[in-house]
Amino acid sequence: MFALRYASTKGGFEANLTLEENVDKLVMPSDGPAAVVEVLYSSLNPEDYKLPELPFLGSWNIPPPATPGTDYVGRTYETNMPDLKKGDMVFGTLDLPTKYGTLAQYVLVKGKDGVSKVPRGFEDAGIDMRDLVCLVTAGLTALQSLKPQPVGAHVFINGGSGGTGTFCIQIAKRINGAAKIVTSCSGKNVPLVKNLGANNVIDYAQGDVVEKVEALTKDAGRKFDLIVDNVGNNPDLYWQSQKFLGVDGHFIRIGAPSVDLRFAWMITKMSLCHGYRGPTG
Repeated sequence: MFALRYASTKGGFEANLTLEENVDKLVMPSDGPAAVVEVLYSSLNPEDYKLPELPFLGSWNIPPPATPGTDYVGRTYETNMPDLKKGDMVFGTLDLPTKYGTLAQYVLVKGKDGVSKVPRGFEDAGIDMRDLVCLVTAGLTALQSLKPQPVGAHVFINGGSGGTGTFCIQIAKRINGAAKIVTSCSGKNVPLVKNLGANNVIDYAQGDVVEKVEALTKDAGRKFDLIVDNVGNNPDLYWQSQKFLGVDGHFIRIGAPSVDLRFAWMITKMSLCHGYRGPTG
């Protein structure tokens, strides 16, 4: 089979990707539910390059040569699962770490949680499978991050125009029944996020996001019930959140500008000091 693989991540793993046409064929395991899927579409997520590029730990967790990618849409080629048969259209995601990713002709999915049949309604409605492949990691991440959201909530989504952010806005508004959604993005993406359901939009290039969130809170006379940080580049959003996040509110951090020792230390501090988030001012 063919696959895109990298032997090194020096200079970025994408600079080292090569198409190999004689990669060993995937073999079904002798035990446990599994499926070999012919990949039709794959989408990349930050985890697909950030994990391999970690100093030392990256190559230890995912020894090269390796194929990146976790999300896929494809056609079942071989399976031992009773609810699947050859030819079924499926989609899903692989567990990390893996060196046999979805940027390949075939992918081996182990376990039932990593593969699902494409709902018949999708095909009947003519929905492009290229759209479905973007749903898995980004969509599930958004859904899980909004789990604490009560009906009628005020929600701030930092970074609303990316993959997870666009799902966050739609789920918060149309499924979870948010009363108000504030989000941040670049100026050019303001029409996009408003069309998705955002009530107020902060252009991060036009001033400090934390200050603008605090100002909007004062104007509304009500703090947020939930904050979802898809960006992660400003620790003050967390440390100052007591000014604009309710006492029973939730702060969900998803984004990370880089995964390194500084990031690990920042997360450690947040975990150890979560009871104190700065003065109410």
